[in-house]
Amino acid sequence: MRNLFKRLKFVIPKHSDFIIFDEVGSQYLLKIINKRHSVYIIKQRPPDYFINFSLIGIFLTSLPKLSLVKIYNHPRGILVGVLSEVRLIYYHSLILLIKPKAVLTFIDNHVIFNELSKNLKKIPFIGIQNGLRLVHEKARNYHVQHLFSFGNNESTYFKNIGYEVENYYPCGSLIASQHIRKKEEPLSNKYDILIVSCWRGNIGYPIDQVDSMNSMREMDTLMSKYIKKNNIKAAVAFRNERDSVHWFVPEIGKNEEEYFHDIYGNSIDLIDVDFKSRNIYQLILKSNLIVSGFSTSVLLEAYGFQKKIMYYNFTNKDIYHSIFDSSIVSDKSDYKSFSKELDELIKIGYHDYIKQHNTNMKNYMTFPDDNNVTKFISTKIDQIINKN
Repeated sequence: MRNLFKRLKFVIPKHSDFIIFDEVGSQYLLKIINKRHSVYIIKQRPPDYFINFSLIGIFLTSLPKLSLVKIYNHPRGILVGVLSEVRLIYYHSLILLIKPKAVLTFIDNHVIFNELSKNLKKIPFIGIQNGLRLVHEKARNYHVQHLFSFGNNESTYFKNIGYEVENYYPCGSLIASQHIRKKEEPLSNKYDILIVSCWRGNIGYPIDQVDSMNSMREMDTLMSKYIKKNNIKAAVAFRNERDSVHWFVPEIGKNEEEYFHDIYGNSIDLIDVDFKSRNIYQLILKSNLIVSGFSTSVLLEAYGFQKKIMYYNFTNKDIYHSIFDSSIVSDKSDYKSFSKELDELIKIGYHDYIKQHNTNMKNYMTFPDDNNVTKFISTKIDQIINKN
């Protein structure tokens, strides 16, 4: 209760040209908003709550918008349904009070943002895709008026899984584009293979995490044998920062480093992730082949920058990899087939690989010709608000 009172703000938020909904990734969004515009960030982790007469007035007049159907049909029960609807009307009222030209988010699958995008048609709601949206996730209310997607691929499969997007702007990965610059020739490789960790962390061990760990373990066991047998220079890029909340998984009884060290020993480099510098992208540039034992957007980002990749799917399910072309997914679990495929991937020349995969690369990560995703999004946003 004390923490709740600390988050209460008895002031009127200033009118701003743009609202950033959810502070996660706001540092990237601030770079795409023209500096002449004012910006207000609606925090979600944890959220702040405003209380003032102006907001209360708008809130009361908006109460008739409360949906009894959504309350009764909420998957977590009527009480949660009521709280969800009240919360939605609160943010609806807050946005009307601030009167922005547009609302942006880096969390394109945020439940509240999606609902507001569907219901507040007079204000443009703009999402920047920040991760894979897989078939099994089945977001119950995904709606974005304007989505800056990774590639053209989203405009096809989003419809198949019930996601609603009014306008697509394929442009690649915003974060990756700010850390990688396209070159005519690749950098010299430090690693033959870069293994991208899919260690999900301390999230309660749901079935998809069970599947991901089983698939990782099978791939890592095969990969360890291959690396040791062929004297391969390889590294693992951790997914979580050391000693963070997701570093240790109680259900497994290990932290991320212990898991990989138990399988690979000293045969590979274990590399800490640095979210501030985004060192994963420099590792990608210095690696010949990037692999993972589960689905991750990092591999698609690498693919978009014309790097060799391979997803390994040992889940015995299609739902986690169905959005990927079969040429970048393998389920070869016998060592002979596994090693033969790896041999071919490592040996194929850079230009030959691009020639085979160029169409898919552009489909999954549709970067602008100059790779300036920041400029592309900024220009499009100005066009969107000028039309409104």
